[in-house]
Amino acid sequence: MNYNVDSNGKRVGSVYSYIEFSDGSTKRVSSAASARGPALFGAGGFGNMGSFGEPLRSGFDWGFAGNVLGVGGVTYSGLENTFANKYWWKDSKGNYNSTKILEKGANGKFVRGVQGYRNGYKSALNTAGKFKVAGNIVGGLSLGVTYLQYDQGQISGLEATVDASFGVIGFFGPIGAGVSATYFVGKLGYEYFSGKKVLPCSSNKCNGFVR
Repeated sequence: MNYNVDSNGKRVGSVYSYIEFSDGSTKRVSSAASARGPALFGAGGFGNMGSFGEPLRSGFDWGFAGNVLGVGGVTYSGLENTFANKYWWKDSKGNYNSTKILEKGANGKFVRGVQGYRNGYKSALNTAGKFKVAGNIVGGLSLGVTYLQYDQGQISGLEATVDASFGVIGFFGPIGAGVSATYFVGKLGYEYFSGKKVLPCSSNKCNGFVR
């Protein structure tokens, strides 16, 4: 860094900083300086650092990614329950069958062709299981992103707790998936279009990231 001094030894004029690039070239950058030295944090300072008092916004904002993963996790869970669950299953013809037909009737006998129904139910469970694995992976990533957001100060402890709670709820059957999906879809839409957070982040650690 180079600068000029007056007869009293105070810095005057312009301050020059040199940025060296990977190819070995340099670029001189100047900024106004007073007797107290360069105004590093004034307007036009280092990128997004802004002025004193403004929130420091650095790093990747995981908020949008976290909401998308949350929606993705419950979507897979919903597909799992669409193909098969303890109440019904979808057969190869696209018809839904109640699991009650796999049980004995009032006469103590099974319905005719029950083995075929059992085979169809087993096949549907196999397909549903694949969606369950995918949902668990995406849901786990969503919980991981929630931790990253909190760790990097992008969300408050309250929001991290609420997000994690609704993420876990999504693993509990069709009703849980519906409740979780409602939360994450609503949160995603609100934050994306309004640019505001659903839950406040007043902690000194929180930097106010939304998008």
